[in-house]
Amino acid sequence: TDVKKYFLLFDDIINMPERMALEFWGDPDIDLQMMAKALKECNAETVERIHGYLPGKKKAMFSPISEEESLPKREINEAKGIIKDFLQKKIEAGEMNIEDILATETE
Repeated sequence: TDVKKYFLLFDDIINMPERMALEFWGDPDIDLQMMAKALKECNAETVERIHGYLPGKKKAMFSPISEEESLPKREINEAKGIIKDFLQKKIEAGEMNIEDILATETE
């Protein structure tokens, strides 16, 4: 767990507790196009769950990238990095807590 504090994975962001996910994914500063690229490799259920965290207007504006659409792995990884950096800045600013992000729903 201590190592995770320094090496946050995109999977940690995808699997953060719901109350944290609502705050993070609902942030107005998250770029929806980067979000769509970062979620490209996720299954439809995960994309739908995260889509549900978006506030009304952003929810209507978000367009996931379909399985049929081709996207270079490099672009997907860059988008994941941008999302991770965004979260890291929120942690460093004290807006979010790494322990809460890494917590499981049952804790």
